[in-house]
Amino acid sequence: MRLEVLPDNPVIESVDGRAARELPPGAVVEVRRSRYDALLVRIGKANFYRLVRSKFRLADPPATDTT
Repeated sequence: MRLEVLPDNPVIESVDGRAARELPPGAVVEVRRSRYDALLVRIGKANFYRLVRSKFRLADPPATDTT
């Protein structure tokens, strides 16, 4: 499967939840089947630290009381 970045639709390539680079309009990404499942596309922004806590099943930090 080939995916092409369209004009006016910026795409950010990320690796392990961290932004790696912006793909310019016209860039083509080729996706091939693997024997392992993977999340390849995420719509919207992701919080790197939340992703790490989720992957390693870590507790969220306690809320800070600002009153």
